[in-house]
Formats: sequence, structure tokens, C-alpha cells
Amino acid sequence: MALSFYTAFEDRYRGSTAMLQERLAIYEPFARCVGGPVLDLGCGRGEWLGLLSTWQIPARGVDLEPAMVTICQQQGHNVSCTDAISALRDCKDASQSLVSALHLVEHLPFGGLEALVRESLRVLRPGGILLLETPNAENLLVGAHDFYTDPTHQRPIPANLLRFLAVHYGFERVEVLRLHELMDKKERLDAGLLGAIAGVSMDYALVAVAGQAPETWAVLDPLIGNLQGVSLQDACAGFDQLRYEQLNAICKRLDTHEEQLQKVSALAHEYTERVFAMQRSVSWRITAPLRFVSRKVRGMARLVVRRDAQGRIRLAFRCKRKLHKAIRNDGLADLVTRDAHDLWEVIESSQRKR
Repeated sequence: MALSFYTAFEDRYRGSTAMLQERLAIYEPFARCVGGPVLDLGCGRGEWLGLLSTWQIPARGVDLEPAMVTICQQQGHNVSCTDAISALRDCKDASQSLVSALHLVEHLPFGGLEALVRESLRVLRPGGILLLETPNAENLLVGAHDFYTDPTHQRPIPANLLRFLAVHYGFERVEVLRLHELMDKKERLDAGLLGAIAGVSMDYALVAVAGQAPETWAVLDPLIGNLQGVSLQDACAGFDQLRYEQLNAICKRLDTHEEQLQKVSALAHEYTERVFAMQRSVSWRITAPLRFVSRKVRGMARLVVRRDAQGRIRLAFRCKRKLHKAIRNDGLADLVTRDAHDLWEVIESSQRKR
């Protein structure tokens, strides 16, 4: 791979210097806790070295990329072009207060990672800190996709593996800090399933202290308590809670609809009873002939009932002339008119009595 390619790649995907230094500023209390000297492995463009210089903590860096080394040297940093393991092996025992490797370990084969952890313990003073930051494979989008954007990455390193490695090679106590979330809690919940997939912390840092060093941990414990980030379990629990609340809201709406349906059913039953009562009434039986005739006439023509100027009921048929003539000839119109008038009288008489 051409060196110029990876330099351009870092500029495109690593992020701006200002953004990276804003993220790295969370490590200031750790660096101030132990002071210098600091050895930064894989220093890249020197963002971390720049912060250490601002805090007046002596530090030097190493990187295999000549272009990166040149950039750091132009900024006035003490940087050499060599690999991380060689740089550690050149250090004397208990000569460093802090060994940092920020987004380096995922580039190393496992044998190189073992050597880095083992040599770091040797070169650290009692109470010194090993600080490793790497992409968090617990974030499903990072672990399954974004991690492989960098062609020099070997494979994601689960936090449990890195923690075990540090403990196995002699670090007394190791903590894992989840860092750099793209969403806050509300945004994760609003995003639904995407919040569970991409809402987990994008990176994590391993903080290991050489020796017992209770005084160091007394300073670090409050800091670590505030940097727990978001685990996959947290994100999934939030998604499950959101789904539960949504389903609960749906169930409440269904209960409301069921109550409304029960009211409608009761009204329908009441109106059905009224219809049955009407059909059993005297007036319904009296008007049965009229309804029979009306059904017969309706099949032939449209029957229109109206009052005349004197208030008498009159029937009119809207039909073809031939059909109208046949009705007039057989007297059916007179029969229907008479029955309708009698029915109207019965209804009005009943209303007057009420």
C-alpha cells in the first residue's frame, strides 16, 4: 500500500484534529494523575501529543508512517519512525508513567498485541497507566461494517479479550470505558431498532494500572464512574422498553375501542327490540295491506304520496303512460289512495291522543 494513500485515508476518515482533540480531552485527568514521561505508540498526526504538550506533560511518540512522523515533527513533537514493539523494547524498566496506544491495537496481529501489553507492564512505573483505545465491536454497525473500512485493520478486539490479556500479563486492576456515542438516550429511543444497532458506544478504552497503586485508583475511580458509555445490553433494553410502551399504548386504544363497540352493540340490541315491538303493534298490523300494495306498486312504478291544497292525501305514479293507464283502469290507484288516507288518519289520531 502506498504511504500517500494511507495518509489521505486517515485525513478522510479519522476526523479533523479539532474533533479528535475534543474527544481525547477526557483523558486529561488520567495524564495529570501520573504525569510524564508518556510514550505514545502509533501517534499518527499527533493530536494526543499536542494535548499533552498543552498540559505541559513530557511525551514522545512513534509511528511507522513517515508522512505522519514528518507532520508531527513539523509541529515540534518528539516523534521517531519505528514500530511500537521495538520502541517498547528500547525503553528501560519502570521508565514511563503512561503508555498510550490510541486506535493502534486493532492493526496488530495477536502476537504483537500480547507483546505490547507485556512490554508495557515492564516499562511502566508502579502506579503507571496503560491506555488503549480501539473500536467497539459491541456496536453492531462498527463491528460489522465501519471497522473494515480501514484496510489495515486486522479484526475487532472484544473488550473482554483485551481486559483478560492485561490481567493475564500482570496488571492488577483493569477497567473498560465505553466512549463516543452518536446518539443521546432520547435519540436512541426515537430511532427505534437503529438506536439499538448504532446507538452503542463506538469506541472503548482499556485503562490498566501497573502494581497495586491504591492512590492512583483513588483518583481514577470517580473519573471512571462517569465514563461508562452505552453497552449493547443498555441499547437493547431501551429498545425493548420503547416497544413495550408502544404496545401498551396500542392495548389501551384497543380497550377504548372495545368499550365503544360494546356501547354500539347495546344500542343495536335496544333498537332491535324496538323494531320487534313495533312489528308486534296494532298499527303495524293495520298497515300491512298498504305495505303489501306498496311493494307491488314499487315494482311497477314509483309511488309518490303528497297532500293537496285542502289537506287531503293524494297519490301520484311516476311511470310510463301505458303502465299509468293500466293502473287507472283496474282501480288499483283508487284502492291505494283510500288505504293511504285511512292510514294517515290513524297516525294523526294516535298523535292527537298522545
